[in-house]
Amino acid sequence: MLVEDSAKPRPHVVRVSVLAGAKLMPQVHPEGRIHTVISGFFPCRHRRRICAAEAGGTPHFHGARSGGYVTQLSGTVPLGIEYVRAGDDPRQK
Repeated sequence: MLVEDSAKPRPHVVRVSVLAGAKLMPQVHPEGRIHTVISGFFPCRHRRRICAAEAGGTPHFHGARSGGYVTQLSGTVPLGIEYVRAGDDPRQK
């Protein structure tokens, strides 16, 4: 987390590093996000379209098939993630 105050709705900036071969299953975030690719290729998709920004509540998925990547996410806290299928949530394993 680069910038955040989760006590009230405010802007946040997060950097995410994903290793080659990782696959993040369909998920939804309550907040909108803007993705900035720092390095690598970031294949985020929803409804068969590539997404550089996503509105809150938009189901989408992404992964790192062709190599790892680093993205910077900008949006508003509080942050959230819910997997479309509960069984895909790695926090439950």
